Amino acid sequence: MVGKGSTVYRLSGIKSFFVETNALIRTEWIAATTLSLIAMIANRTFPKKGILIAIVMAVGYAFAFMVNDYYDKAYDLHDIQKSKRNLFARGKMNQKNFLMLSIGMVLFLTMALLPFGIPGLIFVAFSCFFAWAYSAKPFRFKSRPVIDLITHSLLISTYPYLGTLILLKIAMNRLNVMVLCATALFSFGNQLENQLRDFETDKKTDTNFTTTFGFDTSLKLLKTCSIVLLLLLLILLFTLPAIMVPIIPFLSITVIERALRPRDWNQQYSKKIKQATALFAIAYVFSITSIRFLT
Repeated sequence: MVGKGSTVYRLSGIKSFFVETNALIRTEWIAATTLSLIAMIANRTFPKKGILIAIVMAVGYAFAFMVNDYYDKAYDLHDIQKSKRNLFARGKMNQKNFLMLSIGMVLFLTMALLPFGIPGLIFVAFSCFFAWAYSAKPFRFKSRPVIDLITHSLLISTYPYLGTLILLKIAMNRLNVMVLCATALFSFGNQLENQLRDFETDKKTDTNFTTTFGFDTSLKLLKTCSIVLLLLLLILLFTLPAIMVPIIPFLSITVIERALRPRDWNQQYSKKIKQATALFAIAYVFSITSIRFLT
């Protein structure tokens, strides 16, 4: 019985470790890595240093979301679900932990991008500034109506793709411009979706586009953005390399759901659709990349 109890205790500890780690670095790092790999696949280039760039994007996004949680802790305390995802709000992490992890991650990013010269160092410097300015005062872009949507759309989902192009010195052709526009629109929709989801809490604790211009305005904007994105995805369906085409129909499911979304939509239903389509896209991209890098 003692052995059984000890095993259960260890398994519980392991589960707790993974839950807490996920709460700290989130799963967005997977999306960042996927977008970086998509940039390589779309441009038919698979250099060995491309793997390093994909890892850099993962660490960079883990760092950015940790910084966001640290500066959001006072706001997230007012929402049960948000506080569950924020270790700083729950008191599981403190300022000392934050500083140590931040220094470690920034040092890793700097060392990893040193071989890329000045562009690599500029990339690290800009990334650190944006991660801080997006959530921390006096800038706190995420609390400035209109600016919150612009910065999110230009630098959240778009950033890993654009960063990969810059670091690998890939030309900015028509295809890359269209993909960047698509990622920007998708990110724009993500931020509106988040603000609509958190509207009741945010209007009491924070300021953003939706709390300023209203729930209905943001919902209409989300639908309009989704329709434009669908048209762009349709064009990309005939522009992307054939190997990338299967991703488009699956991503379109999430976008169509947003375009048809009623005012009182089922948030869990929307979340499951988004997770399922994203999971397919991620698995597909990682499979293609593994084959290309190993052959």
